[in-house]
Amino acid sequence: KTRGVWGEVRLRALLEDALAAGQYVENAQVTPGSAERVEFAIRLPAADGEGALLPVDSKFPQEDYLRLVDASRAGDTEGVRAARKQLESAVREQAKRIRDKYIKPPATTDYAVLFLPVESLYAEVARIDGLLEALQAAYRVLVAGPSTFAALLTSLQMGFRTVALQKRSGEVLALLVSVKAEFQKYGEAVQKARTRLEQASGDLDFIDTRARALSRKLRDVGEDAPALPDEDAN
Repeated sequence: KTRGVWGEVRLRALLEDALAAGQYVENAQVTPGSAERVEFAIRLPAADGEGALLPVDSKFPQEDYLRLVDASRAGDTEGVRAARKQLESAVREQAKRIRDKYIKPPATTDYAVLFLPVESLYAEVARIDGLLEALQAAYRVLVAGPSTFAALLTSLQMGFRTVALQKRSGEVLALLVSVKAEFQKYGEAVQKARTRLEQASGDLDFIDTRARALSRKLRDVGEDAPALPDEDAN
């Protein structure tokens, strides 16, 4: 139980470092109405809303691993072979359990992650010829140590950012469409104002022309009028 808690703590720390709180779920219910829960599930990004859950479960077959380490240190070739076979059997069994309990499409992805919290343990499992590929093919389970799981989280984080940019680009497109409509209205208003100004300018030119004509008439009247008699002459 202590090993399980420690593995869960290690897994949580990696998730907290790489993802935002809303991007993963602790003790996730992979099947609605079921009491079965996986330690963690990553909510994969989707352009049209929330995506499926990616189940992640930590396992630590310590006894099998320690037997392998002890046999290796003692130079016991047969002991190493037997311990490695036991470790392989334990990992296969855990992968099968993860598949049966937690892989539930469409609520989840059609694959899950088996997390091994110790790098050296993951290295021993990866050293077993063809095991990782067999687990993926037979059970749809990816085995990851701390480093490989961190790399997986980095790639998922890029996926989150890509989807976020796609959503933002949709918002920007909607804004541009709105601005385009408003700009068309603005152009129409400007054209109407220009038309009114041109009409007003024409009216002013006409008024100015009439004013000059009227001024000439008044000037002509002044020039043609007879001179008034000189009062001093009387």
